[in-house]
Amino acid sequence: MQWEEHAFGGVMVLSVIEPRLDVDSGDGLKRAVADIVSRRHRRLVIDLSAVRFMDSVGLSCLIGCFKHVGPRGKIVLCGICPSVHTLFRLTRMDEVFESFAAVADAVDSIALKET
Repeated sequence: MQWEEHAFGGVMVLSVIEPRLDVDSGDGLKRAVADIVSRRHRRLVIDLSAVRFMDSVGLSCLIGCFKHVGPRGKIVLCGICPSVHTLFRLTRMDEVFESFAAVADAVDSIALKET
């Protein structure tokens, strides 16, 4: 999986640069998040604006990332396309993950909250 990282103060933004989040790319996302957490970043924005398809494996990987950050951290999502948003709504994961249209809004949402 290809991604880019950008730090904004105490918030790390992980931008997925893949059109699909599935069995082929999901483990890469989990490894990227594990690496970020190992560097003591606990506030994380996952930018999915390049992702046009996600299956249950991709969704499961995001849930694994959520668990890896743990209760002392925070993950929010941004840039979710309509087809991926439908998956989130059908599985009710839209109630688990906060999502924002833009990276800046996502960063602001967790930069202001103490975790």
